[in-house]
Amino acid sequence: MGDGDTVVENRHLLWGTYFLVASGVFFVLHGIGFLYRTYYVEGFEIGVNDLGGVTAAELAANSPEIMSYINHLHVNVAGALIAMGVGMILLAWYGVRHGHRWAWAATIVIPLVFAAFSLPVHQTVLFDFDALIHLGPAAIGAPLLIAGAVLSYTGLRSVSER
Repeated sequence: MGDGDTVVENRHLLWGTYFLVASGVFFVLHGIGFLYRTYYVEGFEIGVNDLGGVTAAELAANSPEIMSYINHLHVNVAGALIAMGVGMILLAWYGVRHGHRWAWAATIVIPLVFAAFSLPVHQTVLFDFDALIHLGPAAIGAPLLIAGAVLSYTGLRSVSER
């Protein structure tokens, strides 16, 4: 094993890394859930039952092109969520765990940029959705990210940059 493979023994850094990895896994699972709903569940996104009183089945029957477009966007969002999660997992495991501050910053900035775009738009949409169900997955993953960020930052303060 080379120097980059040294396992950090700092408990805060290690547990912070575990939480950051768990947060990344959560994003991957959220993306997989998006894909599953797109292909196997009748409807729109989780918590969105209809758009202007029109169900997904009605829209697919009357405007298959629009439904195809919506599904194409959902698949792309799923891919972005999965890619973000994989990136976070790799950065946390191979960077943060070994005391690299740049990896910590990248691991934290990635979901923050996502949230900066994703959360405000939910205040301006012109369709009804169940906010608790629709935003619930993010509400579950956020504490993992916050705990991981705080614990690993605490650990990084006592570890010199490698």
